[in-house]
Amino acid sequence: MLIIILIIILIIYFCNQKKLIIKNKLERTNNINLGSIKSLFFETPVVIKNISKIGIENDEIGKTKLASNYNLAPNIYSDKRKNILISEYLNEKNGWYLLYDYEKKNGQSKKLNNTICKAIKKLDKINIVHNDLQDINILYNPYKEKLYFIDFENSKFISDTKINNTNNEFYIKRCE
Repeated sequence: MLIIILIIILIIYFCNQKKLIIKNKLERTNNINLGSIKSLFFETPVVIKNISKIGIENDEIGKTKLASNYNLAPNIYSDKRKNILISEYLNEKNGWYLLYDYEKKNGQSKKLNNTICKAIKKLDKINIVHNDLQDINILYNPYKEKLYFIDFENSKFISDTKINNTNNEFYIKRCE
């Protein structure tokens, strides 16, 4: 019986030991890598982003995690370093598109604009001003009818500024 308990404890321990593996650089920018988090039984593809000085000052990781907790940003994986953001890897193969690319191919729709406007208002409710709302900073999955904001580098807390997301040019163009 003791041996079985010991084996279970060891399995749980090794399942929780995750190793970050950087695979290759993406072509779009030079501060993002593709990688994976590997544990004993699975491997999860991730994006590893080096955070800029501005992103560190504005706590890009913290705001992305907060948005992720409210289903407004991709899942974030913990890392002890303050200059690395590790998030789930979302691409066209798993149904995700940059909003810019999706609308270029399919055009804008009222339903999608409504989803975007609701999500922007939700950002305000959790006290985050994105400060760079544009169609290249939004991921959209038409199959799940879900969207995520990305690139919180210039974001602030609403309490630290006198602005919010709904007086942003992107919001005004889409939602009013």
